Amino acid sequence: MKKTIIFKALITALLLAAIACILFGKNVLYGPGFTISNNYIDALIRKADTSFRMTTTVYVWILMICSIASIVLVWLKSCKMSMIAGIVCLIPSISNMVIDIANKYSPFSFDCPCDFFMFILPVAAAVLCFILFNISKKETA
Repeated sequence: MKKTIIFKALITALLLAAIACILFGKNVLYGPGFTISNNYIDALIRKADTSFRMTTTVYVWILMICSIASIVLVWLKSCKMSMIAGIVCLIPSISNMVIDIANKYSPFSFDCPCDFFMFILPVAAAVLCFILFNISKKETA
């Protein structure tokens, strides 16, 4: 099996795991003497009684759309598409950092493990996309 297929499969797995964090993950906030738990799917499918901010809804949609777009782009034949997929993979993490800074939080603040994985999985996929770009460029040369 070619290295490129292995990298494409790894990138797909990482981005599907990020989507799974949205669909099945929970945001857990710990406070002094209390814990608040909400499903991320409630931010994706926004209801009137949701406790998520609109910025979280926007971030979750960006993560979902960029993950799906990156999966599609990485499987296209052109080696340039893996570079574009890597850039698209970074958009959710960068937007999360911008949203955190706008809300006066640390750009690397995570409330729960699901928050961490929703941030780090697209970054890891972007790194693999850039490695895939170099590998496919060498294979075509």
